[in-house]
Amino acid sequence: MHLFHPNSPQIATIRHTGILFVRAHQRAVLVLLTLGMSSTIISGALIARAHFEAATEREVHDGSTGTIPADTPTSPQSISSSTGPTTTTGTSATASGSTDNTSPASSAPGGTAGSSVITGTSLKSPAASSGNSSNGGVAPSTPSPDTPVTPACASGYSGIYPNCLPLPVGIGGSWSLIMRDEFDGSSLASQWATQRGPSYSYGDPYNASIEDAYYVANNPKVQNGSLVLTLNQGATNGYPYSSGMVQNGRSWSYKYGYIEARIKVPGNTGVWPAFWTLPAPVDSTWPPEIDIFEFGLSSQTRPSFNYHYGTSSNHQQSGLTVYGNSGTDYTQDFHTYGMLWTANKIQVYLDGQPGPSYTNAANITSISQYIIFNLALKKGYTVPSGTAMYVDYVRVWQ
Repeated sequence: MHLFHPNSPQIATIRHTGILFVRAHQRAVLVLLTLGMSSTIISGALIARAHFEAATEREVHDGSTGTIPADTPTSPQSISSSTGPTTTTGTSATASGSTDNTSPASSAPGGTAGSSVITGTSLKSPAASSGNSSNGGVAPSTPSPDTPVTPACASGYSGIYPNCLPLPVGIGGSWSLIMRDEFDGSSLASQWATQRGPSYSYGDPYNASIEDAYYVANNPKVQNGSLVLTLNQGATNGYPYSSGMVQNGRSWSYKYGYIEARIKVPGNTGVWPAFWTLPAPVDSTWPPEIDIFEFGLSSQTRPSFNYHYGTSSNHQQSGLTVYGNSGTDYTQDFHTYGMLWTANKIQVYLDGQPGPSYTNAANITSISQYIIFNLALKKGYTVPSGTAMYVDYVRVWQ
């Protein structure tokens, strides 16, 4: 280390202002110069090597600012700049981004209060990052183990993960899922029959005098997560078209509850897609009949609700009631259709919103019902082959 004498002629020619820190190969010299517009005399002494290295060790190991020891002579102008730059290493921060504002980094000139430089750590929750230490507020560098997080069921589902069950769309209350088919896989579940009939099968349309499509057994398909029913042109059993339908009355029925299905129907003029229920056992009696939706009767672009009751000799009905937004074409996309059936009310729902209802309890059926999806074609109309109806899922709760 070379020291200049305060009265040496070399010093008299220096004209600078400020503080210069020089540190190389663990050797540091702090030269404090105070200069004006004319030649001045150095008014302080130089820091000894031992003092500087001791201060450096404290900065690295315990987070102190490395200020000049009190017994080290300094000039009055050098005191305000005696705090050196610091780096926070191996610390943790809370999830909100807050830091220990007593640390050197938060009070360094030019810094922003509350900001920090984080090296080699991850953001932790507040519980994981508590624990200010006595050495300058720096937390221990050893990371705390992450707390395991139990996944929760997604919105619209209930239960304890992974046993999550879907809830009805748009209707509150406590419900137990008693039947569901998501139409996944590549084949239809065994509960479904693909033609009419209790044990034997036949494909005649439900209203033979006003329909033009025969239901063939191999028409319904499960593809890409949906049940697909398709109209195809071509003479079939005396009808100009063939089509598809499914019903589960041979193996299943229910009394009261909430039923829901997500469906996309075709918008071609003349098609008559329907989602409805009939009394079990199959072909045992009629009415009652609950038409959750029919398209192509009162409207081709919006669903209609109807309830049939009475007896075969005294058939009565609530009458077709169109529902949904008047400006919406419901044939352009999938929509969710539901029906609440109690001893006092039959209420249909569209995309979770209540639609028309029937509330004369004296006429509401208590006979168990089964489910039907079908794609009919009204007599005299033509549509392209491949015109299809898609059912994403069907679910029933009680």
